[in-house]
Amino acid sequence: MTKALRYIWMALLAGCNTTSGVDSVSPAVHALPSATIVHQSTPTTVPLTLRYQKLYVDVIINHQPVTMVLDTGSPTIIDKQLADQLGLQTLSLQTGLDGNRLPISMEKAMLHEMTLGNIEITDFPVLIHDFQRAPVAKCIIENGVIGADLLPYFNWQFDVQQHALTIAPRSVPFSTDGALWHGELVDAGYPHYPIVKYGVGEYFVDNALLDTGFGGLLHINQLAAEAIGPHSMIAQGFGQLMQSAGGATKNNDYQQIALENMTIAGKPFANLESWIRPTPPTLVGIQLFVSHRLTLDYQNNRISLSPNDVVPPVTPNWGMRLYFDKTQLKVSFVEAGGIADNANIRLGDTVLSINEWDFTPATKETLCSHFDALWHQLNQSEITLKLRREQDVSILKLNATSTR
Repeated sequence: MTKALRYIWMALLAGCNTTSGVDSVSPAVHALPSATIVHQSTPTTVPLTLRYQKLYVDVIINHQPVTMVLDTGSPTIIDKQLADQLGLQTLSLQTGLDGNRLPISMEKAMLHEMTLGNIEITDFPVLIHDFQRAPVAKCIIENGVIGADLLPYFNWQFDVQQHALTIAPRSVPFSTDGALWHGELVDAGYPHYPIVKYGVGEYFVDNALLDTGFGGLLHINQLAAEAIGPHSMIAQGFGQLMQSAGGATKNNDYQQIALENMTIAGKPFANLESWIRPTPPTLVGIQLFVSHRLTLDYQNNRISLSPNDVVPPVTPNWGMRLYFDKTQLKVSFVEAGGIADNANIRLGDTVLSINEWDFTPATKETLCSHFDALWHQLNQSEITLKLRREQDVSILKLNATSTR
């Protein structure tokens, strides 16, 4: 699926001397954007919705209520259509690299007013991007992204289980009495991505980007995997694991490895599995937020984790990834020896239907309904696919309980 925007700036990546790809410069070195915070002396709680493995919050921008994705791996970005409606004026053009290190440019503008709960933020610099350029992106990010550049102004508590996001002034700490694990929280400068420590074994410690835009728990980067040393490879695959704002990457070989005796933000994990991403940084994603109440204390540079009572359901692993290529739903990644591979599904196959849902054609008018249907159909324990490869059409029945 199309991944919410990752925007790793060239300046931030230059000269990094760790395997993380994120600089661990002291947060005191980096000034915050010149925004003004008003009407915020006590904590405020707003609804927090999990959909498509993304977090959504309601905000008011220049007196217009909108729903936006909350993405800690991105700066704040306003969709171009909304920016035009609001009359935002372009100040400059910003050029950088997205999460797959593909070049991308965005306009910079000044947002007059944004309200989140009882917080009012004025004169806040934002980026503008036309999300319609990438298939499906507009379906996920209709109005834009509330990004990491807003985080250091406040303390934050994410409670996905209770559908609540609580935001407090930096001078008002949250109670973390129920927290079992604590770790260092690092601000590496604009756009102020939250950086946490992770470790493997006794000797390896590195930085990871805490990224709610990534739908998994851990996505370790190639340099880190090599530095860790010998590890067990449990799967291989070929294709595109994810897309980003700069477009689709080339097809690549990927490996999934097993990691033992890990820690993430102070919490120990006996065993974790992770696909290796070719470029830094290592990502710690939305699954950490789903399984824990997570507190970001920017006053004390600390992250705290409290386990949730409800274990999140396991998403079926079909051993493939699908994406919308203009008007067609295509297979973009296949895991060797996985369910899809064993059913003779191949890279580039066209998916005509899943469980009787017809995905042809995926026009501009039907794309979002097709994407929503795809998300729900793939979360079934059994699926029936109708595929086309060149001129041949086949019907396959897959069961999620099948092994790799």
